[in-house]
This record gives sequence, C-alpha cells and structure tokens, in this order.
Amino acid sequence: MEKYNSKFSLDNMNSSHARLISLVPDGSDVLELGCQRGFISKHLHRKGCKVTGIEIVPEAAEKAKPFCEKVIVTDIEKLDFKKDLGKKKYDVITFGDVLEHLKRPEAALEYVRDLLADDGLLLASIPNITFGYYRLELLKGSFNYENTGILDRTHIRFFDRNGVYSLFESAGYYIGRFHRIKREVSKEYVKDTLKEVGLDDSAAAVENLTNLLDFETLQYFVTAFPATEQNALKIMREKERGYITELKDYKRRSYLTRPWWKRIGKRRH
Repeated sequence: MEKYNSKFSLDNMNSSHARLISLVPDGSDVLELGCQRGFISKHLHRKGCKVTGIEIVPEAAEKAKPFCEKVIVTDIEKLDFKKDLGKKKYDVITFGDVLEHLKRPEAALEYVRDLLADDGLLLASIPNITFGYYRLELLKGSFNYENTGILDRTHIRFFDRNGVYSLFESAGYYIGRFHRIKREVSKEYVKDTLKEVGLDDSAAAVENLTNLLDFETLQYFVTAFPATEQNALKIMREKERGYITELKDYKRRSYLTRPWWKRIGKRRH
C-alpha cells in the first residue's frame, strides 16, 4: 500500500484521512486495520493514542512501528484475532480504505465487533463505485482497472450507498454518521460524454445528471456502532441534536428510499 498518497491537510474535512483523525478522541486505544506506513498512526500518536497496527506489507509495517505500540504483519483475513489480539478492548477500530481489498469484509467487521469497548466506535472509508466519472465511462462502454483509485487493481469488492449499509448491517452494526467525501465531475466532461454516446447533452440534461445522488461522491465515510439497544438510542440522540450531516440531503432527495433512521430499529440475530 506504499502507493497511496499520504499528503493531506488536517483541516480538510473532505479528506477521509483528516476526517478519521478528527473523530478519534485524544488518548484512545486504537486498532488500525491496514496501518500502511503509519501516516495516520503518526497523527493518532500525537493525540496521545495507543495504536495497534495491522499491515500486510512488511516494509510499510516497519515504517509504522515508531508510531504504534505494536504492529502485526499479516493479511487481515488470515489474522487470528483471539490469539494475536487477546481480550483487549479498543475505543476505536479503523478500516481506512481497507474493506474493498478483502474477499469477505463482512467477516472482518464481525470479528472486530467484540474487540470494541462498550462505548467504542468503528470508522471506515469506502470508495463509491457509482462515482460520476465511472458512470460516464460505462456509458462509453469502458471499464478499465487502474493503478490507484476506485478501480484499483487490488480492489476485490465494490460498494454503492445501499451496499455500504447492507455490509454493516449484516455484520451487526448500526451506522450512526454517514458522510460523503466529494469530488467535482467536470460538467464539460459530462456534456462531451453525453454527446459522444448520442444522448441529450443540453444544459438541463447535464445539470440533472450531475445532481444525481452520489454522482460526485468519491468515498463514503462511516461511523458505526455495534447493533445494541443502547447504541440505537445513542444514534437517535445524535439525530435529534443535528449531528447527522446528511439528514437535510436525504429529505431533499426524495428518491432515496432507505434512509438510515428507518433501519435502526431493525436487529440482526
């Protein structure tokens, strides 16, 4: 994972890295799945956090060690959670750009659920396969893997908004906060693509397309909690205090048929 860009501003909440760091309380015990070279671990260490890192690339893991209490070099899907991590409980568990690399991401989420402290939270960033650029590429009949990005050659699983909700619900979590990391798609590129494939390329058509839900969502950023009655109440209180930043957007876009607050009463067994 050396190829991923580690340069970002901590003030830019449209960065999944900066958002993740901002949501980890100072002094937390953190389990970072996919710690890479430690560019997130470094900032968490500065916040007084005690970080346990999991990383598959030995060279990257070595660079992360100065910022972590412990780094385990292994494939997440081969990790023996009980043996390698014991009975330790974590305040925060993170999957920063990791779940899409796993064959069974739901299994990894299930395994770590019992490692969360009673009031712990899980943070995850996940690329959006319905990002507008790739919708346009499909219109042109193109689907090409890349060295980095949403169609990274190492990505095994792909998710849209409903897929993210289904993934976390099936693993026994409630999603408390659902943010979008946005990137603008050039309207000129949209117009040129529509014209190329023989579709209406009027200003109104371009505007309608770019206004579609998640057209300019590059990544989803999720704050999740184990699916307990206590956490269901916590999410309701956060909603009432206005902490769910997507709420107004959900109301404005009537075609979103499965808003999260209709899900929180649903329990998985």
